[in-house]
Formats: sequence, structure tokens, C-alpha cells
Amino acid sequence: MTMQQHMPEQAPQTPLEILTEAKSTLTSIKGLVRGENAALQNTRNKQNLPLLEAALPEKKKLSLRLERLINALKQQRESIQSDAELKAAADAFQADMQAFQEDAIKNLNKLRAAHKLRADFIGMVKDTVMKRDASQTYGASGSMSENTGPTRTVMGKSV
Repeated sequence: MTMQQHMPEQAPQTPLEILTEAKSTLTSIKGLVRGENAALQNTRNKQNLPLLEAALPEKKKLSLRLERLINALKQQRESIQSDAELKAAADAFQADMQAFQEDAIKNLNKLRAAHKLRADFIGMVKDTVMKRDASQTYGASGSMSENTGPTRTVMGKSV
């Protein structure tokens, strides 16, 4: 077996190959981010949560690939600038990247808002549990007595 047979996919070598793969990767990650943004619009739909979690590894993989390809394009900058067709394609790719960055910022803000909402909800539940009346039990004489000791919460912490 040769060395190339061990490699699952051959890395693009020419600036045109790198640019083509970068565009394809950008299209894929844009689709994931837009889908995630749409899923985050309706946070009451519990079916969206597994979809968001399932897309995360693919989103990370595509992000790393895109970063690697952009670095390869930066190394090929001189050859891209010398070819008018490649320069036009690179400029179009750069415009697509800027549009993607806007989508990514929206995605980040929606994810932060969803995380904050979840944290606030958990905090409200915790505060409610902590502020509830002390538990009452019957004492040895049959009268009610208040338990002033710590109460265990669902999280197992004393309150």
C-alpha cells in the first residue's frame, strides 16, 4: 500500500482546489449555522435540542477545515493575486465569508441568550426551593415543629 492509500482524502494543492474546497466547506457550515439559528427561534420545541446537539461535532469539524483552508489560501496569496480569475474568485469568497460572519454572530448571540435563559430559569427554581417554608414534622408530644436544619435540594447541596 502506498502512502496515499492510507490517507482518507487528499488535501487540495493548487490555489483553485483550495478555493473550491473552501467555498464548499463554507456553504456546508453556513447551512448548519442557519439551521441552528432557525431551531433557536423556537426554543419551546424540545425536538430541536437533540438536533442542535447532534450538529455540534459537524460544526466543529467544518470550522476546523475552513480555518485550515483559509490558512492555505493565505500562503498562496501571491499566486492568487497574479491570476485575475483566481483573484475574482477569492474576492467573492471573501464576501461570502463576511456574510457568514454576520450569521455566525447572530448564532452566537442566540446561543448566549438560550444559555442565559436556561441559567436564569435554574436560578429561579433554586431560589424558590430555598425560600420555601421550613418543613414541619410532628414532634414527640404530637405538636407541629419546624425543621430549621438545612434542606436538601435536587442538586444535592444544602440550602
